[in-house]
Amino acid sequence: MSRFSAALILIAIAALVGYFLLRPQWAGIQVDRLEIQRLHDVSKELEDLIALRDDLIAEYASIPDEDFRKIQDAVPDGFATGDYLVDLETIAQRNGMALTQVDFTTTRPGAAASAGAAANNRYATLPIALAVNGTYTSFRSFLADIERNLRLTEVNSMTFSGVGSTQPFGISLSGEIYYR
Repeated sequence: MSRFSAALILIAIAALVGYFLLRPQWAGIQVDRLEIQRLHDVSKELEDLIALRDDLIAEYASIPDEDFRKIQDAVPDGFATGDYLVDLETIAQRNGMALTQVDFTTTRPGAAASAGAAANNRYATLPIALAVNGTYTSFRSFLADIERNLRLTEVNSMTFSGVGSTQPFGISLSGEIYYR
């Protein structure tokens, strides 16, 4: 065998050994490159989320304290029935109505589900039943004021008792108020 043939055979063997030994390493490098690209994408997404968070914090900080108070009044922490009773009495007196009965029902079928809703949705409802006496015109004004009141109130049913549109009669309301 000549030196040239031996050199060619050694070069071929070196190339084959290099190919079979370096090929798995090259595949590993490709996998590492893909992983690095994925990590760069995740890093970019996290930077975008951090920028969004910073923007939201800045926007939150720019909300006036008066607006926070209004939100607290609309949906207070806990039942806050005392404050609501004061509001109802004030609204009733302002409209020439007599508030004769208020009942906050904390135990009813599904009340546990409502409490669970507070944990999951951050808001829950408290059933309320109330009775007022007055004329139809004053009752309409009373309902309009309840609607404009900051405390979220949902009226589910009304029952009228008595006669005449100018004579005082009784009205029973049932509904729900919201709390956190």
